[in-house]
Amino acid sequence: MHRCFGRGRSLGRALLVSGLVAATAAGCGHGGEGASGPRTGIDIALKRGPAWTTFNVTPSRVIGPAGTLNFRKGELVGFLEGHAVKLEVKPDELTGTAGGRVALDIYDEPGKIEISGVWNDARVHFEITPETLRGTITGGTTSMMGTPYPFSCQYVLDKLESDGARTGTSICSGMPEPTRLEFPPTVEKWLSRGEIVVVLLALFASAPMTSTD
Repeated sequence: MHRCFGRGRSLGRALLVSGLVAATAAGCGHGGEGASGPRTGIDIALKRGPAWTTFNVTPSRVIGPAGTLNFRKGELVGFLEGHAVKLEVKPDELTGTAGGRVALDIYDEPGKIEISGVWNDARVHFEITPETLRGTITGGTTSMMGTPYPFSCQYVLDKLESDGARTGTSICSGMPEPTRLEFPPTVEKWLSRGEIVVVLLALFASAPMTSTD
């Protein structure tokens, strides 16, 4: 996995400046050479316990095992967790469908960003500050006695690592799991605030399940 992060405190400061993720960091750029040759995107990732969900992001699309999303002139279209996605993306608002209805407001308040509304017909709320990222979202489906049902994940990421990753815990349908969010700063140079919010929520909604869930 390609990883390129700013220092933790830079990430916090930039969240207040541009709204969400990270400051630019020396050496972080578009593409570059990887072990298998030139790269065209940057990986973002969510780790719960030993399990990972990863997407590769470019200025025009997001792709990974959980789905493929394409940016098209203020819209995001594609598939996520087997559901069709079609969203109108604005700096302070997301509307459309991601399986179920999406209607989200993005509030830029002093010292924090708040994301609140409905994602896939279920309530979602996140609050992001330089020090913490907390929120709950209903994601994909898991199985209980052979019957699929949607699961909701609660995140409390209250530590900034030296490489810029946010760490803490999450609970989906079982025990708390150590959790790590990797969202390289280059992504913020490519995408608008609304697009970053969509990508972040898509990652959280595609949380990997673990043996305790």
